[in-house]
Amino acid sequence: CVVTTGRGNTSRTVEIVVLENSDTFCPEDKIINNRGEFRWPRTVAGITSQQYCLQPHHPSLTAEGEQEQKRASRYCDRSGKWQEGDYSECHYTNGITRVLHTFILRPINVSNVVTVAHQVQTYTLEAAGFTDSVDVLYVAQIMEKFMEYVKQLRELSEIMVEMGSNLMQVDDQILALAQREKRTCSSIIYSLETLAWPQLHTHAQDFSVVSKNIVMEAHLVRTAHFTGMTCTAYHRRKTSLNRPGVELTDPTSEQQLHFRCSTGSRNTSLNNFPLKNSVALASVTLP
Repeated sequence: CVVTTGRGNTSRTVEIVVLENSDTFCPEDKIINNRGEFRWPRTVAGITSQQYCLQPHHPSLTAEGEQEQKRASRYCDRSGKWQEGDYSECHYTNGITRVLHTFILRPINVSNVVTVAHQVQTYTLEAAGFTDSVDVLYVAQIMEKFMEYVKQLRELSEIMVEMGSNLMQVDDQILALAQREKRTCSSIIYSLETLAWPQLHTHAQDFSVVSKNIVMEAHLVRTAHFTGMTCTAYHRRKTSLNRPGVELTDPTSEQQLHFRCSTGSRNTSLNNFPLKNSVALASVTLP
C-alpha cells in the first residue's frame, strides 16, 4: 500500500507466506525463567520467533522520547526443534537481581568504589533470600572488579570479607548450582584469599578481619625467621560482676566467635588456652 502526497510518500508492506500442511513446525512452548514468562507459538522451521518482554515499571526511552519495547527471540531450527532463546534484552523479574545487574553495569573508579561496595554489601545482608544463582554470580563479578582497588583502599578489603560472609547465608542448592554453572563460589573464594596480600608490606606486616562467618588472618613473615604459627578459635566467658568466677550461660544465645593467631610453634592444648575468661574451641598449627 503506497500513499503519495505533496509532502512525501509513505508505504506499508505485509508479507504473506503460503505454507503446505507438510511443512515442519516447532510446537507451542511455554518458558518461565528469571526474565518472565514466555509463550512461544507454533512456528515454522527455520524461522526466528520474537515477542515483547514484560514491561518494567520504568521502561527505557528511545532518542525520540518514545518507549522502547524490548524483545525476546527464539529460533526454530530446520528439524522443528526449539533452540535456546535469547532473553538478554528483557529485565529481570526479581528486584534484587535487577539491582545487582545495575551494579555490574556501573562504572567503578577509586573515588566511588567504597561507596558502591557499601551499597552491594547492604544487598548481601539479604543473601538468605537469594532465589537465583545469577544473584551469586553478579556479586562474584562485582568482587572481581573491586580487586583492582584493594591495594589502595584497606577498607575495601574489610567490606569484601563482610560480603563473602553474608553470601554464606545463601541456600546450599543455589550455591551448588552457581558453582556448577560458572564456578562462582571458586571465584569468590579466590578473591577473598588474595585480597589480603596487597595490604602487607614492611610497615604493615599483619592483616586481620573478623566477620560473622569468616575470619581472615594474614602475616608477613620472612622465610628464614618463620618458626611456626598457631591459630585458635575461641569464645569469651561471661562472668557475673557481683559473683566473680561464676559464669553466666545462656544456651539460647549465639556466642560470638573470636580468633587469634600467634607466631612460634606452640603445643598448648585447648584446655590450657592462655587468654583469661576464654574457652578454646579449635586450633591449627603451622607447620
